[in-house]
Amino acid sequence: MAIIYVKSGSTGNGSSWNSAFGTLQSAIAAAQAGDQIWVAAGTYTPTTGLDRNTTFSLKNDVEIYGGFAGTETGLNQRNINNNVTILSGEIGSAGIADNSYHVVSAVGSIASPLNTSAILDGFTITGGNADGAGSLGNGGGVYVSAGSPTLNNITFRENNAINGGALYNENNSDPILTNVLFEYNTATRGAGIYNDFSSPEIVNGTFRLNAALNDGGAIYNTSSSNPDFVNAIFSRNSANTGEGGAIFNDFSNSTLTNSTLSNNSAVEGGGVYNLSSTTTLRNSIVWNNQDSSDTGTQILNDGGTINVSSTIVQNGEFNATDANPLFVNAKGDDLRLKSGSPGLNAGNQTLLPSDDQDLDGDGNTTEPIPLDLSGNSRVLGPNVELGAYEGAELSPAPTPAASRILYVRATALGDNNGTSWSNAFTDLQDALAASRSGDKIWVAGGTYKPTDGTDRNATFTLKNYVELYGGFAGTETTLSERNIAANATVLSGDIGAQNSIADNSYHVVTANSVTNTAILDGFAISNGNSNATSGANSAGGGMTIADGSPTLNNLIFENNNATAAGGLYLEQGAAPTITNTIFSNNTAANGGAIYNNTGAKPTLRDVIFANNTATTNGGAIYNGNSSPIVEDVTFSSNNAVRGAAVYSTGSNTNITDTVFQSNIASSQGGAIYSTGGTFNVTESEFNQNRATSSVGGAIFVNTTGATITNNDFLQNRAIGGGGIYVNANNVSVTNGSFTANVAEASDSGGGAIYQVRSNNFQVINTAFSRNSAVNVGGAIYQLHNSNIFRTDTTTITNSSFSNNSASSGSAIYSQGLDRSFDQDYRIVTNIRNSIIFGNSGTAVSRNSSSAAPYTVTDSIIQGGQFGGQNIDPLFVNAANDDLRLQNGSPAINIGDNTLLPADTQDLDGDDNTTETLSQDLARNPRVNEVLVDLGAFEFTTNNTPFLDDTTFFIAENSPVNTIAGTVTATDVDNDPLTYAINSGNIDLDGDGTDAFAINSSGQISIADSDDIDFEVNPTNSLIIAASDGTLSTTATVTINLTDETDESNGGGGGGGNDGNQAPQV
Repeated sequence: MAIIYVKSGSTGNGSSWNSAFGTLQSAIAAAQAGDQIWVAAGTYTPTTGLDRNTTFSLKNDVEIYGGFAGTETGLNQRNINNNVTILSGEIGSAGIADNSYHVVSAVGSIASPLNTSAILDGFTITGGNADGAGSLGNGGGVYVSAGSPTLNNITFRENNAINGGALYNENNSDPILTNVLFEYNTATRGAGIYNDFSSPEIVNGTFRLNAALNDGGAIYNTSSSNPDFVNAIFSRNSANTGEGGAIFNDFSNSTLTNSTLSNNSAVEGGGVYNLSSTTTLRNSIVWNNQDSSDTGTQILNDGGTINVSSTIVQNGEFNATDANPLFVNAKGDDLRLKSGSPGLNAGNQTLLPSDDQDLDGDGNTTEPIPLDLSGNSRVLGPNVELGAYEGAELSPAPTPAASRILYVRATALGDNNGTSWSNAFTDLQDALAASRSGDKIWVAGGTYKPTDGTDRNATFTLKNYVELYGGFAGTETTLSERNIAANATVLSGDIGAQNSIADNSYHVVTANSVTNTAILDGFAISNGNSNATSGANSAGGGMTIADGSPTLNNLIFENNNATAAGGLYLEQGAAPTITNTIFSNNTAANGGAIYNNTGAKPTLRDVIFANNTATTNGGAIYNGNSSPIVEDVTFSSNNAVRGAAVYSTGSNTNITDTVFQSNIASSQGGAIYSTGGTFNVTESEFNQNRATSSVGGAIFVNTTGATITNNDFLQNRAIGGGGIYVNANNVSVTNGSFTANVAEASDSGGGAIYQVRSNNFQVINTAFSRNSAVNVGGAIYQLHNSNIFRTDTTTITNSSFSNNSASSGSAIYSQGLDRSFDQDYRIVTNIRNSIIFGNSGTAVSRNSSSAAPYTVTDSIIQGGQFGGQNIDPLFVNAANDDLRLQNGSPAINIGDNTLLPADTQDLDGDDNTTETLSQDLARNPRVNEVLVDLGAFEFTTNNTPFLDDTTFFIAENSPVNTIAGTVTATDVDNDPLTYAINSGNIDLDGDGTDAFAINSSGQISIADSDDIDFEVNPTNSLIIAASDGTLSTTATVTINLTDETDESNGGGGGGGNDGNQAPQV
């Protein structure tokens, strides 16, 4: 056996380090069977010329080792981490376009295959670009055909191919890979490895941040390929427009033992896509992988078989364990387990394979595999751990992927390669093109356009695992330093003729088929114009997302336009998360700001919609067969024909903690229009919305089963139904407050609510005050005006009506078909445990007794109408809309508990929806004593707060705002408390400012340090009051001053300081 030496720059014959070959190709050419080639640290290319076909070709019985310093005499002396030895395809000019097709090749034949005696060990393989035809499109890093080489201690980084960016195996190739890292490789399919009728064995492998355009972010298996993975991790790999974020199996069988798949992403099958294949998981973990529609599916099985043994799979797919494995830092690829992880000691040793590669070097290849991915013992406790790592946070921690920031600044004058602010790219498109998985792009304030030309199809395209941040001045070193408001960073579609929208970009930003790892944060998106008459370019002027779920934060969408739909257009299951974002002055036919098309399911939190316009429906948002979640959102001054804020058709719409202010519909639904699907709005406010020519000033509901819970309606207006118009069955209004809403037309009604042809309409725990109708039904107008053969029923339970007005039925007016001979065309209204008092004229009215009968039970109705009690309920302050009951009210403890409905809206949040109604309108228990009270509010005894005397100490002459102490009162009613100093405060210097102040939290501080003098007033006794708004209590707080001896007095003598001045330091 001969050792052949290689050292970059040498000119020898390879016989020693001092006479080494200067190129690896020379050594390979000289090598004979049985030889070893030792390669010193450095970078080696297959050719010094431009021939892209040239490659490093492995040979049987020739072993090639990298990682030497160039002085070693034994193989065990090398250090591959310190002496990085690179095989690079970077020939020709900079960039990958003219790089080697294959950096390394291992090619045999069916008759004479390359075998495991061909060894490559201790190298980084990078820069291969297999973008040619046929085999030249396969295996940018390593191309293997009819070969089974041994590849140990190899890093595959930044290789590219059509198939198999880093490694391509075909023709019954079974290479053995041990201690390998695949990162930042790209391909159309199989960015890490592509196996075609090949079955490699990978032991101790890390696959991270590899990206396939189509399928198989890390691995693509086809044509009866049967790879084995042991102690492997797959993290942050992506199949950007296809399936299998980590692994794609096509008529192939994969086995993963003690392996971990996390944070991989794809359109479908974020972890694994299994097409007519068998995937076997043993002692493994599959957790938090993403698909672009955000369904949470970890493994998508398409006509195949998934075998799971002693494995965690999120959501319990395929009967696996569903328990958070508690990774140390999954976002940073650290998939070790924390203490307390359910993956500890949860495996099965009998599933461990034999140590074929002799990881521990003891010569025993039949023992169970002895080491984990970090080199620790594979079994430490009574049972093997799940996943690639043994133990809880054992050292060493995995080496993190290199963090890279690309900089963009429009005015940068340096090298413009994105490596720093001074050398920043000037064009955001250049940064996006240069970005790889794991990159962050920082963009300085300025305006950036998708093209400097006139191509309207040009767009900024988001990528998986690439994070874009705007709002920088161009000097920052940390993300927290940026100031988004001060450094406006605008993505503008204003290409072509400036300030003319006609030729602007169709979509400023596009985010199709990406996951939540694609982040856009800190930008304004403006002047997009999707003005085509139809098709994709008629929707989403600002941004379009098809089947994607990007993370959108701190954005402004403004002045975008679309012919058909939306400043932001979502379709095909798009599920972005949108937070801290503003949509303003966007226009479209439907969905001025956002159009959610079939299957879209965005989540919106802390978002503002202002001054958006739809010429038809949905001034801010249009929902078509979609499922949006809207939380903590504000809709203000949006306009449309129907649904000025939100229009929903056939959608599952959920709105929580949202404010609707001054939205105007020219027809129906001043704030919201909902038809079909499901509709739930909770904890929201509707103020001064208007439907100018039709019904539903705040809400128009034509959705069966809609729930409207814990909402306030104030000063909304419409022709009819100033607050709500209901035309659907099984609708409920629970814990609502309707104040000063107006029905304006002389031929309509329902200042608060107008419901027509609505069976099983429920009003529960709701207060109606100062609502008015020009015609009928100051609070509620009910109409059954068609020949629908049925009786509609309305039930009003524990509700209060006062100071409502109308020409007839100031509280309630019911109008059924006046067909006394037929009882099936009418409205039956049940009034239970309710109060109707202090309304104008006749409070409860109807068009006829047969068409609109009332059943009144355990209720107060002024004048005793329909059997109600004619007694004053003693509201606290009805003139100011306070319909709570005073102490001594005759409405207290006289209701019928059996009339209370079930707590279907779970008002108390205990997940029990079958219990009796649990709370009143004020969120107090619905039954305070034995019997329920009448009306919306349960009377509760107000207890006086309690406050203890206390003593504090503070140095005299302490500076202003020094804290003396904090008093804390207790209140069994949990009412909010306020504090005041009633007496005892002093103003020694007579300047009008007392010595002490107290804030709303009970914190006492120095207000005037000149008043804090030990010699004059060493003890201060303050009378502190704590009030709940109705009752108050007082306590004495003593503040003792401590004497600060004046330095100039020397502790005794006089002169120089009068003792009243603070000592000088």
